[in-house]
Amino acid sequence: MKNNTYLLLLISAVLYALPFLFIHQLWWLVFLYPIPLLYAALYNRLTFLHGVFWGAISWGLHLSGVLYAIISMAQGSWGYALIPAVGIVLYQAFFVGIIFWLTQSLIEYSRSLKIERELGIWTVALFVYTYWVDRWCLFVFGRVEGYQLMHPLMPLAKHPALLALLPILGKVGLTALFFVVAATATYALVRRTLFSVGLCALSLLPWLASALLAQPHQPEPEWVSKIVTMPTIFPAANNKVAMVRAAGDEFAYIVRQEPNAQLIVMPESSYYDDRLAERNETQQFWADNHVGKNINLLVGAFRRDDGIFYNSVYWYKNGQLQSYFDKRHTMVLTEHIPSFLNFGQINDMYFRAYPQRCIGCNERTPFALLDEQSFVPYVCSELFFNERPDDNYQNMPIIFVSNDMWFDLPGSRYVQDLMEVGAQFKAIQWQRDIVYTSVSRMNFIGK
Repeated sequence: MKNNTYLLLLISAVLYALPFLFIHQLWWLVFLYPIPLLYAALYNRLTFLHGVFWGAISWGLHLSGVLYAIISMAQGSWGYALIPAVGIVLYQAFFVGIIFWLTQSLIEYSRSLKIERELGIWTVALFVYTYWVDRWCLFVFGRVEGYQLMHPLMPLAKHPALLALLPILGKVGLTALFFVVAATATYALVRRTLFSVGLCALSLLPWLASALLAQPHQPEPEWVSKIVTMPTIFPAANNKVAMVRAAGDEFAYIVRQEPNAQLIVMPESSYYDDRLAERNETQQFWADNHVGKNINLLVGAFRRDDGIFYNSVYWYKNGQLQSYFDKRHTMVLTEHIPSFLNFGQINDMYFRAYPQRCIGCNERTPFALLDEQSFVPYVCSELFFNERPDDNYQNMPIIFVSNDMWFDLPGSRYVQDLMEVGAQFKAIQWQRDIVYTSVSRMNFIGK
């Protein structure tokens, strides 16, 4: 087994992906994925090509559902649609190869032939790689940011007790403890001594203590029962009055079914209208005389201002526009195309009907969506691509709106689960309650 380098790397890469693909059943496998990689590194000279192999498999599996959805969204040739999908995986695999090469070069340069030193260097390399993925790996697309939904701590949010130390140690500190478990487990596997086994057991103590000392589950606030999501998509139509009225009819139906409702939430970009603020018809069809009661509405739509196009959420009360918020983060391909990919065929595949979205520059201020509670709006990727809260209202709950309809495909539905678990992770990390709403679900996530 020592010389089966590619087999060990394959096992490691698959073990890395499976907890994200089957997060409800296999979340616990995330603790194991570094062990085959570290074991292979101790008995073999890992090269750039080894890193590319491991990176291509781990990224390819993890992003399979995302890339499939992106390809399915494209209007045109699959050949052109595959270019960015394959390019993203190869780009990420290239940097894994660089990290493998640098780590092996450091070991050979320092002549660290002792297993303990080599294990320590490779463990630090895995930690650095995780930090790279979490904070920097997407810089080539025009913004210095990482892909946080691939962080190995993320699946542990399925059992929040395991993340009890996250608000105390921070993500970096808890990530270090995570890799200590893998390093000591690998050391015990190699040395097979009582000391090495005891060291591994000691590394598990913080996680066992977290599980035992975590706070009990808190009941949902009473106001949660007053929020209803309306997962209906209203495509662009020539008759905008009929479009407003159709939405008003849906609101009225929900009010009849849910008489306790005070807030109806439509997911991100579920109402295809970029002039919604100008529609006076909302005062007729979204007000109490048509809907049946004075109700708050949070509508995911678009906004056009002087030729600039935004992904926005609108707050209406009794048919009157109260405020709106423009999304302050845009996703690659689905909302904007980086300059090196922004040529005719690629642009037409994704933005034939609507232009690319721009990053909003408005202040993130609370919406008083319920009589007794205000919320800070976050739109989809804003939650996952911000390491720290992008607002100044630490004690106020977040209302999160997203459109996960694109992942309602065979092979992509795991992304819907991953997004919700990612929000659970943020609730613990930021210590904020989150009202999670999307096309597929609504859930209250306590901090």
